Amino acid sequence: MGLGAYPCTDELSLQMLGMRGTVYANYAVDESDLFLAFGAGFDDRVTGKLETFARHAKIVHIDIDSSLGRISNPMCQFAQI
Repeated sequence: MGLGAYPCTDELSLQMLGMRGTVYANYAVDESDLFLAFGAGFDDRVTGKLETFARHAKIVHIDIDSSLGRISNPMCQFAQI
Protein backbone atom coordinates (compact mmCIF):
# COMPACT_ATOMS: atom_id res chain seq x y z
CA MET A 1 0.00 0.00 0.00
CA GLY A 2 2.06 2.84 -1.28
CA LEU A 3 5.38 1.23 -0.45
CA GLY A 4 8.07 3.52 -1.78
CA ALA A 5 5.87 6.63 -1.61
CA TYR A 6 7.30 7.38 1.83
CA PRO A 7 10.70 6.20 3.08
CA CYS A 8 10.28 3.09 5.24
CA THR A 9 13.37 4.07 7.21
CA ASP A 10 11.81 7.33 8.44
CA GLU A 11 10.81 7.32 12.11
CA LEU A 12 7.25 8.43 11.18
CA SER A 13 6.71 5.52 8.78
CA LEU A 14 4.08 3.03 9.95
CA GLN A 15 5.08 0.47 7.30
CA MET A 16 2.43 -1.88 5.90
CA LEU A 17 -1.02 -2.56 7.30
CA GLY A 18 -3.13 -5.69 7.29
CA MET A 19 -2.33 -9.29 8.04
CA ARG A 20 1.34 -8.91 7.07
CA GLY A 21 1.62 -5.37 8.40
CA THR A 22 2.73 -3.86 11.66
CA VAL A 23 0.61 -3.66 14.78
CA TYR A 24 0.94 0.12 15.01
CA ALA A 25 -0.15 0.60 11.36
CA ASN A 26 -3.28 -1.46 12.04
CA TYR A 27 -4.00 0.48 15.23
CA ALA A 28 -3.62 3.77 13.33
CA VAL A 29 -6.21 2.67 10.76
CA ASP A 30 -8.54 1.36 13.44
CA GLU A 31 -8.43 4.65 15.38
CA SER A 32 -8.55 7.01 12.39
CA ASP A 33 -11.48 9.30 11.67
CA LEU A 34 -10.59 9.88 7.99
CA PHE A 35 -8.97 7.22 5.81
CA LEU A 36 -7.59 8.38 2.45
CA ALA A 37 -6.56 5.67 -0.02
CA PHE A 38 -5.00 6.71 -3.35
CA GLY A 39 -4.12 3.98 -5.83
CA ALA A 40 -4.41 1.26 -3.23
CA GLY A 41 -6.15 -2.04 -3.68
CA PHE A 42 -7.88 -3.75 -0.81
CA ASP A 43 -8.31 -7.45 -0.28
CA ASP A 44 -9.09 -9.58 2.74
CA ARG A 45 -5.41 -9.66 3.78
CA VAL A 46 -5.57 -5.88 4.26
CA THR A 47 -9.11 -5.35 5.53
CA GLY A 48 -9.80 -8.56 7.45
CA LYS A 49 -13.47 -8.44 8.39
CA LEU A 50 -14.98 -5.56 6.39
CA GLU A 51 -17.31 -4.57 9.20
CA THR A 52 -14.37 -3.89 11.52
CA PHE A 53 -11.96 -2.25 9.02
CA ALA A 54 -11.52 1.46 9.87
CA ARG A 55 -14.87 1.29 11.64
CA HIS A 56 -14.75 4.88 12.95
CA ALA A 57 -13.41 6.43 9.75
CA LYS A 58 -14.91 8.16 6.76
CA ILE A 59 -13.25 6.39 3.82
CA VAL A 60 -12.20 8.07 0.57
CA HIS A 61 -10.90 5.55 -2.00
CA ILE A 62 -9.46 6.74 -5.33
CA ASP A 63 -8.14 4.14 -7.76
CA ILE A 64 -8.16 3.26 -11.46
CA ASP A 65 -9.51 -0.22 -10.64
CA SER A 66 -13.20 -0.42 -11.48
CA SER A 67 -13.86 -3.09 -8.83
CA LEU A 68 -13.88 -0.79 -5.82
CA GLY A 69 -16.67 -2.48 -3.89
CA ARG A 70 -14.30 -4.20 -1.48
CA ILE A 71 -14.49 -1.51 1.21
CA SER A 72 -17.65 -1.31 3.25
CA ASN A 73 -19.46 2.03 3.51
CA PRO A 74 -17.00 4.31 1.67
CA MET A 75 -17.77 8.01 1.90
CA CYS A 76 -16.89 8.27 -1.80
CA GLN A 77 -15.12 6.20 -4.43
CA PHE A 78 -13.73 7.18 -7.80
CA ALA A 79 -12.58 4.83 -10.54
CA GLN A 80 -11.55 5.09 -14.16
CA ILE A 81 -13.65 2.57 -16.08
